[in-house]
Amino acid sequence: MYKPVITKEKVKTIYENRFLKAYDLQYEEGKHYYVASRRTLNELTAIMNDDEIKNMVPDAVSCAVILNIKGREPVLCLSREYRFPAGHFLLSVPAGLIDKEDVENENPAFVAAKRELEEEMGIKLENSDELTFVSPLLFSTPGMTDESNAVVQVVINRDSMKSLIFFLVSIHIAVFIKKIIIGIFVSDTIDRITNQILDCKRSEISIHLCPVAFLIKPLCSFIVGSCFKEHLKNMLTKALSSGIGTK
Repeated sequence: MYKPVITKEKVKTIYENRFLKAYDLQYEEGKHYYVASRRTLNELTAIMNDDEIKNMVPDAVSCAVILNIKGREPVLCLSREYRFPAGHFLLSVPAGLIDKEDVENENPAFVAAKRELEEEMGIKLENSDELTFVSPLLFSTPGMTDESNAVVQVVINRDSMKSLIFFLVSIHIAVFIKKIIIGIFVSDTIDRITNQILDCKRSEISIHLCPVAFLIKPLCSFIVGSCFKEHLKNMLTKALSSGIGTK
């Protein structure tokens, strides 16, 4: 099967900033293909040979997270995040870039996966949990970009939700206090937290996560005073009237 040979000399940079680059690949005389990339010219996958591709570190890691609570059906955990190119909130698996510091480790994808799970979902892996490769390297949208991903499966094994709930609560509280301390707290913080709870109410996990709001309530009252208490009370009433915690 014919395979075009693209050399560094046949690649032209047509746009570049610190986040994204665009290249013109001349794969034959007078024929060009345009590609978006996170990589520098020297790191482009289009100019790599087969051995270099096999040994390359992917740009990012995507995590298929399965919550396996003893006595319950396993649950697939997804994150809901606003994506600027799509212009909407999208459901997706937790994912993130593999940092340069991660590459110094024996398994950069696993290091990045553990960090993204803690940052995006508030889940810290324990010895009982499982972390395995689905694919060490794949290209997500090869028609327009050389962005590459490692895909891993993460199984969160717990005897109960109790330990996981406490950890999630601590993450919410830490983020809440941070916003107040640095002076950028705005009233929609609790709106956002409550709406996240409402959005999750259809899932098996939602009933167990609703205590987050009730633990944050007294903390809010203590830190920001009674002026905020009424707003929070209204939001919690909204959550209760929607049926959370009644099943």
